[in-house]
Amino acid sequence: MTVYTSGDIDGACIQFYYQNGSGLAPCGAGELRIAGNDVTITGEAASISGAPNAGSSGYCAQGPNPGLITTVGLADQVTFQSDGEQPLTVYGQIDVQAKLVNNARFGVGRAGGVMKLSGYPKAGNGEWFNEFVRSDPAQVGVLEVDVEVGGSATWRISDDPDAVIWIKADCTALTGDVEVSKGLLQIDANFCTTGELTVEGVNNHLGSDAGSRIWVAREKSASFGGSCQ
Repeated sequence: MTVYTSGDIDGACIQFYYQNGSGLAPCGAGELRIAGNDVTITGEAASISGAPNAGSSGYCAQGPNPGLITTVGLADQVTFQSDGEQPLTVYGQIDVQAKLVNNARFGVGRAGGVMKLSGYPKAGNGEWFNEFVRSDPAQVGVLEVDVEVGGSATWRISDDPDAVIWIKADCTALTGDVEVSKGLLQIDANFCTTGELTVEGVNNHLGSDAGSRIWVAREKSASFGGSCQ
C-alpha cells in the first residue's frame, strides 16, 4: 500500500498481507510505503499490525516475513500521530526502515513477533513498547533497535519475563522515561536518557521467573536520569 498524502485512519485496523498466486497470504511481507516528505498519518483508536507470530501450532510456523514501513524518497520523513485519548498503535512483525517520528505507539503486542527499527533514524514523543505474553514455547517478542533513536518517547516493557527490548545502536540523546515492569532491557550499545528509570519485580533468578532485568554489554554504557553529553 502506498500513501501519497497526510491522512487520518481513525478507528481503522490495518494488517500486513501480500498477494500470491492463491490469494492473500497473512505470513507474507506486505509493505506500507510513503510517497512524499513530511507525510503525517493520524489516528485515534487505530492500529497497524504485522504478520502473526510464529508458533509450534503451525500458523506462520515457518516464521512470517516482516511487513515493511518505507519511504519512496530514501530520506523522506513520516510522522505517526495519535489523535485523541485512544492512541494509534503500530505493532507486530514489522521492519520500520523509514525516517520516522513516533508520536504514537510502536512496538510488540501480546502475540509477539520481532519489530525492527532500522534504516534511518527515529525520533518522537510517543511510546516504544513490548507487551509480549508467551503462550507457545516457539514464540518470541523482541523490539530490536538497529539505528539511532532520539526524542522524548517512553520506553516500556511489561507483562512477561521473555519480552525484550534490544538496543543494538547508540541512542545517546534521549529524554524519555524507561519503565521495566517485567522483561529484559538488553543494551549492547551506548544508551543515555535524561528521563527516569523505573524497574519493578526484580529478583535474582533467571529463566521464566526472572522478573525485570537490565543487561549492559561490556565496554558499553547506560545512563538514566542525568545529563547526556
